[in-house]
Amino acid sequence: FVKIIILPLKQHIRHRKKQKRPQEVNPMRKNRIRAKINKPKRHNKLHSHINQRNILDSYNISAENVDFLRVLKDKNYLIGTFVQVIMQGVMLASMAILPQFLQSLMGYDAFLSGMTMMTRGIGACIALAICGYLSEKIDNRWLVAFGLGLMGFAGWMLGGLNLQISAINVELPNLIFGLGMGFAMVPIIALSVITIPNEQMTNASGLQNLLKIIGGAIGTSIVTTLISRKAQVHQNFLVDNMTMLNDNFIQRFQAYQAQFQAGLDSIT
Repeated sequence: FVKIIILPLKQHIRHRKKQKRPQEVNPMRKNRIRAKINKPKRHNKLHSHINQRNILDSYNISAENVDFLRVLKDKNYLIGTFVQVIMQGVMLASMAILPQFLQSLMGYDAFLSGMTMMTRGIGACIALAICGYLSEKIDNRWLVAFGLGLMGFAGWMLGGLNLQISAINVELPNLIFGLGMGFAMVPIIALSVITIPNEQMTNASGLQNLLKIIGGAIGTSIVTTLISRKAQVHQNFLVDNMTMLNDNFIQRFQAYQAQFQAGLDSIT
């Protein structure tokens, strides 16, 4: 009875107790499990790349269309492009307002206004010929500095224009400005792309031209906006002084009134 029933029952109870008892875990294994649980999840590079491709495809944008912006990481290219944008904005802004000044305030017709502005193109052509000869003998950075200095001097001369000037007061600054553009523009284009790889040269030149066009448009819009706003400001200044308490206004008003009355006959 003991062998058949009691002993097998005891063995069965011991076996059940062993199964219910928690197994001892090795401390090294416990640390590995804990580190694995607390370890941050790594992003799957392939999965993220696939998601990026799906986003670009959803907007019909190819990877090549985004790659061309990487040329802006080149500091030499970035600085050279920025200087060209500023030069383009200044050049187009001055070309937009000078003919308006000559025709509206100075009384020039379109032909005389164009002849006055033509000296800028003549100066640029002369500078291009000289710059091509000197670029092999002088560092291009000196040519750029000389050209920017000429442009600044011409801008300072144009800042002193008034209604008592002659044509030479506009033609000479334009000639100097054209010389500065020729000496500065050509070398700085070569310097800005000298560090760009050949496979990126097309993207760099296209992006540079695009930014120069945008810079010219921004410069023209800024100048025209400033002119319109300043005209309103000065008009308000004039209106404020047109009162009977201003002696200059009374004298001018009486003079105009006398001239108007003298030009009328007794019938009118």
